[in-house]
Formats: sequence, C-alpha cells, structure tokens
Amino acid sequence: MIREFKPRDFKKILQIEKTSFRDPWSKWEFLYHCRHSNFLVYEVDGEVVGYIISNSNGHISNIAVDPEYRRNKIGTKLVQEIVGKTKNALVEVRKSNKVAQEFYKSLRFREMYFIPRYYGNEDALVMALSNFDKNNKKSNYKHRKD
Repeated sequence: MIREFKPRDFKKILQIEKTSFRDPWSKWEFLYHCRHSNFLVYEVDGEVVGYIISNSNGHISNIAVDPEYRRNKIGTKLVQEIVGKTKNALVEVRKSNKVAQEFYKSLRFREMYFIPRYYGNEDALVMALSNFDKNNKKSNYKHRKD
C-alpha cells in the first residue's frame, strides 16, 4: 500500500537508506523533504519497506526499497504513483549505477545528459520520462547521449 510519509516512519526510512546507498542522506536531508516534497512510503503488513521523494513536477530526489523486498515491483509502483500524478518524471543516477539505469529504462525513461561530478567525484546521468501521446509515440524529450 502506498501512502503519505508519517513521522513514525522515520526510523525505518533511515535504516532502508543506510542499507541502500554508499552515501546515504542525513536525517536533516530527510527532515527538509518531509516538509517540502511529495514523500510517499510503501507498506507491507504495516511495515514500511520502501519510499520515494519527489517534487510536484516529478523530479525524483530519492527512492529506495528494503533489500529483503526488492524485485517485487515496489520501486516500480512508487515511480508509477509519481508519474500518475505529474505525467512526467526526472531522476539523476550515478553513471556507474547500471542497475538503477536499467530499472528506469524498463519504465521507459530516456537518457538525457550527464552532469559532471554531481556525486562529488562521479558524474550523474539524467533520465526523464514525459507524457506520451495517445499513440504511444516518442516522448516530448529529445534523446541525447553523451
């Protein structure tokens, strides 16, 4: 079940974050986004097992799923929830993170461009999805590979 973040979710979200990323967000970054972003969680049997944070335009700032629950379409459902609201989505992914890139490609995101040293000493690949027309033709974004 997808629902809005609640303060009681905070501890579990920090645990998921620490197991998901080599440079996890601090509690302060999460606290900022609690107030200024769309912050959704995915629950299984009353336990938070994933989350997504985005702005109102579909820019995904953070998404993670508990390792024990990965490969169950939870990440897909969270992204689809955002896209369903905004009709567009944008995300930055580490250039070396091929798993994340393939995940977004499976959701029809397109590679747009690179941002040098976005992650300190590593570039980010910007990937985007925009609203497709009724005939499922190309998105409004122009495909560009560097």
